[in-house]
Amino acid sequence: MNSLDISQLQSQFPTLRFDVDSGLPRAHFEHDGAKAEVLLQGAHVAQFETASGDHLLFQSRDPRFEAGKSFHNGVPVIFPWFGPKIGDPSAPGHGFVRTVPWEIENVEEDSLALKLESNEQTLAQWPHPFRLSYRVRLEAQKFQLQLQITNTGAEAFEFETALHTYFRVADVRNVEISGLDGKTYLDKTRGFSRHTQSGLIRIEQEVDRVYLDSSGPIILRDGARTLKISDLGGIKSTVVWNPWQEKGRNFGDLCADEWQQFVCIESGVVADDAVSLDAGKSYEMSVQIELEA
Repeated sequence: MNSLDISQLQSQFPTLRFDVDSGLPRAHFEHDGAKAEVLLQGAHVAQFETASGDHLLFQSRDPRFEAGKSFHNGVPVIFPWFGPKIGDPSAPGHGFVRTVPWEIENVEEDSLALKLESNEQTLAQWPHPFRLSYRVRLEAQKFQLQLQITNTGAEAFEFETALHTYFRVADVRNVEISGLDGKTYLDKTRGFSRHTQSGLIRIEQEVDRVYLDSSGPIILRDGARTLKISDLGGIKSTVVWNPWQEKGRNFGDLCADEWQQFVCIESGVVADDAVSLDAGKSYEMSVQIELEA
């Protein structure tokens, strides 16, 4: 994107501030003392800073943003499948919407909304017309993410979606996650076998789990800091992920030691919780992330 395009965005949405990172347009906005950065590629929330100056989302020291590539930071939007596409191993993992440009739909005092509609490129990968609308809403110590999926075609389709949130932590080996006790989960590290969570979750090795029927609230304790992740509607699945040392150092946009500095707690509808959406209907889900202490 060139300077003329950025100038046009700035003129159209004067309450935002725009710049470019590695060729990708980025919107900055503030409300109630809180700040957010959103890349238009993938509607990717790259940063959220509370009014008290706390950064809640993980960002690498060397993030290496690149057009058409996915990012291991912030909040990637996953749709219309989670993980590898069944029957098509060559398809991009976690779908395609996180690597394509979105458009700004509207701006309100406390929020920014973006949209993506199916097109020739998306239909070649997934033959279903759709429309996504995504709103990022700020308050002093919390933010909300609201995603609406609309089936704009003539036939029903089934989809998975998730907000793949990377939470910044001091050391993942010391965090505690509560709110999932007694929930059934699929363990990807053990061939997607089913297990039941007992007590707190602690990260002591690679963790890659899909917790079913698990709308929260979920508490992430990171030393003296506590985050609360609340379902505001539509959330059915929670994914907990950390790649640990061996896999973590193989991601091109992460430094070798940074696997220690994040844990993903992802809100959505995946695996057994996938949604079938009739023609002309919409599905909405919303999550709130709040710094409690």
